Amino acid sequence: MKGITSERKRYLFQEACLFLSLSYLVLLGGTFNGLVLYSLNVFNLIFVAGLGFLWILIRTIRKRKFPRTGLDIGIIIFLSAAVVSIIFSVDPRRSLISFIILVIAVLVYYLFVDLIRRGVSAQLINKVLFLVSGFILFFGVRELILWYSGWISISGLGDLIPPATYRVRAFLGHPNFVAAYLNLLIPLGLAMILGAKKRGFKLLVGLWMLIALFLVYFTASRGGWLGTFSAIGIFFLFWGITKREQVKYFLKDLLKKKFVIIGIATIIILGILLLFTLLKWQMSNPNRAIDLKNIFGSRDYVWVVAWDMIKAKPITGNGLFTFGTEFLKVSSTPPVMVIAHAHNYYLNVAAEMGVIGIGSLLAFIVSFFLMAKKAWKKHDNLNRIELAGIFGALAGLSVHSLFDTPQTMPLLMILPAILLAQLSSGVRMVEKKSQNWIGNFSLAGLWLIASVGMGLDVRALTPFNKGIEASNQENWSVAVDYFDQAVNLDSANAFYWFQDGFASGKKALDLDGEIIDEISLNKAILAYRRGLEIEPEYSFSSRWKNIATVPA
Repeated sequence: MKGITSERKRYLFQEACLFLSLSYLVLLGGTFNGLVLYSLNVFNLIFVAGLGFLWILIRTIRKRKFPRTGLDIGIIIFLSAAVVSIIFSVDPRRSLISFIILVIAVLVYYLFVDLIRRGVSAQLINKVLFLVSGFILFFGVRELILWYSGWISISGLGDLIPPATYRVRAFLGHPNFVAAYLNLLIPLGLAMILGAKKRGFKLLVGLWMLIALFLVYFTASRGGWLGTFSAIGIFFLFWGITKREQVKYFLKDLLKKKFVIIGIATIIILGILLLFTLLKWQMSNPNRAIDLKNIFGSRDYVWVVAWDMIKAKPITGNGLFTFGTEFLKVSSTPPVMVIAHAHNYYLNVAAEMGVIGIGSLLAFIVSFFLMAKKAWKKHDNLNRIELAGIFGALAGLSVHSLFDTPQTMPLLMILPAILLAQLSSGVRMVEKKSQNWIGNFSLAGLWLIASVGMGLDVRALTPFNKGIEASNQENWSVAVDYFDQAVNLDSANAFYWFQDGFASGKKALDLDGEIIDEISLNKAILAYRRGLEIEPEYSFSSRWKNIATVPA
């Protein structure tokens, strides 16, 4: 019996590394938990800094050339516009967080381009993406089973159909994110089914597809549904172009069989009617109702804020990740929920980055189409069916982004970056020595920006987290000391000041609410005032008074 070959060992090692890394990204690090939980912040820092350093070090030692792609110019323009947005932002501290996530997505893009060009197959990457997505499918199905079993326990077997539907979150936090995530993989699944030869593999991926479509349906995400239709439609469009001759022959043969045509047409019509019936039932969710007289009614109150932002600062925008601040000025909380983005990615970019930002996004889109055209003509790693899958995935996200901003979740910036890397890795560009040196230097610089930025954030988050732990134990003296450290390390973070003020206020009062420490009370007022100077929207809006203004 022969042992495992070195090539097989390398493949298994690559598969294991990809599986562990992408599992962490999908389940923890790339979710909102990865942004807010202290332990995950620390691990994300180690992960990004360590993996990035190892990658840069290997490239430097082996004197590798910069992995030039057709998106380079578009990326440079968009990153430059983001820097301008930070400089003129109403809150540069908050904008910097969004910029670091953008930088990480760019680094992931070049990392995967480099990996694929060095021998890691795109097919292996997609295989691992599907394996990891099994976690999301599991949590989604489990969530629906628990919901439905809860209904049965109430209604019994006499009423099997619930009067209102459920919106599945499948561990990702929000139905819109679930829809966007699965829509990025569904076209790839179709490509696998149509491109594979083994029947067992086709059946397995087909089962995955059914579950994924089932979950997308139960997200009740209208933008997500449009994304699904667009993703599948674009895939079959390019698949049809690829199989043009076979399609023509099939249609010619089909036209000779009138009864078959009638049967197929009947099935299609019944299928469409069933689909719209199911969609209408799912829209019975109380917060999914649609007013046909105002089809965009669930978005226009958000879009109008973005439009006002564009009119106020048309050139540079308000700054990355600042839409929520402007929304609070118009709609108080409560009763309206906090909305952090414009529910339209393109409008959100225009509002936060101005004409410069939307122009840079258009430049990136143009560079994408030029690169995609070259990839369609000749690609080193993917066949045209696989390319059709990537086109479908990116098209689905683009359409979904007309009504939501899934890119606010790091995972949904990094996953498209991986797909773009697959697309551009097989398109060779003319290499120049000057561009090679500048490119490698830029990669190292972006890694340094991401690592230092995350490091500074974690540096201040460490005492803040300890302050929260002390607050939970009502040890206010210790909590104040830790919050003081946090505001000294990150004085532009309003939330740190508010927590410092709260802890100081609790320290100033006894159990009966009587003042026992006037110094701490004055310190609390000063801390609140400092926080409100940074984030005045916490204290007022044009419609409602949320918090009384702190006296001078």
